[in-house]
Amino acid sequence: MMKQLLKHRQRGSLLSVILSLLALEISVNSAASAQGSDTKRTPVGTPVLRTGLIAPDEPGYAPLTSTQRWDRFAKDYLANPFTYVAAAGAASGGFITHDPKDPAGDWGRNLGGYGRRVGTEFAIFTIHTGVHEAGDAALGFDPRYFPCRCSGVGPRTWNALKFSFVAYDNHGRVRFDLPQLAGAYGSTMISRSWYPDHYSPLVQGVQAGHVEMGFVFGLNLAREYTPEIKSVLRKLTPRKH
Repeated sequence: MMKQLLKHRQRGSLLSVILSLLALEISVNSAASAQGSDTKRTPVGTPVLRTGLIAPDEPGYAPLTSTQRWDRFAKDYLANPFTYVAAAGAASGGFITHDPKDPAGDWGRNLGGYGRRVGTEFAIFTIHTGVHEAGDAALGFDPRYFPCRCSGVGPRTWNALKFSFVAYDNHGRVRFDLPQLAGAYGSTMISRSWYPDHYSPLVQGVQAGHVEMGFVFGLNLAREYTPEIKSVLRKLTPRKH
């Protein structure tokens, strides 16, 4: 049963990552478009022009204001249609495969059961995001992802993995990002409170939290490799004559 839970969450998380890539293609900063397919890394001491961000350990960095932090949650998350598309996609894994051992099968393979799955995924996303954003604000951390000022797949991938667990504070120091983990594991553990009784927050909830952190890493990878993703998508998009 526990293995089936993990498979269900993994399928959902994979769909969420794919949908997030599409969102990044649409919402990426216009400065990235000016870069074209050039993936050369910016040197230390200059803004990260691909995203329009200046890292906290760079001159000219300005911490997020309380208004900007609220806008990140209200506009970039709650008002973003991809949030709801991602929840629907994440909920569709077991529903589409008709796996008889799907842990959410207790809710039924019908519209009502699917609706409960969608609601659960949206609740997990919202609790995770809310705890992370609010916790980072209280601690003076910057919740944004800053791409690596380096070259090579290894260092860039390591940056995406590292910043799944750490964050910059407002003074440019790297800190352990406890709100990120609290949001990831807290959201999945809380969600098990409305699962059937044989699902435990301390067992299946924690296991699902591992997968949630995998999603964080996957999303950071998407943010790190946004220029390359955009380049591939441009090549796949038919040109108008």
